[in-house]
Amino acid sequence: NYLENTKNSAIYGIDISNEMVSVCKKRFSHDSAIANLAVCDFSKENVLFKTTFDFISSIRVIKYNKNWPEMIGKIANILNKDGIAVFDMPNKYSLNIFGHSKIPFYRSSKQELINLCRQNDLELLDMQSFTRIPDVFYMLSDNEIYTKCIVFMETLFSKVFGKTFLGRI
Repeated sequence: NYLENTKNSAIYGIDISNEMVSVCKKRFSHDSAIANLAVCDFSKENVLFKTTFDFISSIRVIKYNKNWPEMIGKIANILNKDGIAVFDMPNKYSLNIFGHSKIPFYRSSKQELINLCRQNDLELLDMQSFTRIPDVFYMLSDNEIYTKCIVFMETLFSKVFGKTFLGRI
């Protein structure tokens, strides 16, 4: 339950979708930890809130924006000195590059992300990846033994290649 960990927190949220913000406002209307929820296109606008943050999560967001490096800079600018930002970015060296996505997105390398964090005075605490095996292999079968083999291979690749090499995100 997230409320257990947010008793003394003020939670802010933004989304590009009016509908999503409306749904969240209804769903969390009785939650005193929610300080504000607003519609904002972070790729084009600054965050509307007049505050800085201890924690910012931007999962499955920046990869859809051509100006994603600028967005990382904007996150750095509203993060408190010891704050933490969590975001994801597809790996341009992933084997999943051969897959097809209906929604276009951008990719980056580990070194580009390290350099971008450095340029924005962000200390990189950790970088991890997952799913080295291309998605097509996950879709080939729903057989339990096959699935266990895929999971075993993922674990093996992680041990052999480390936390980021060839990972999808």
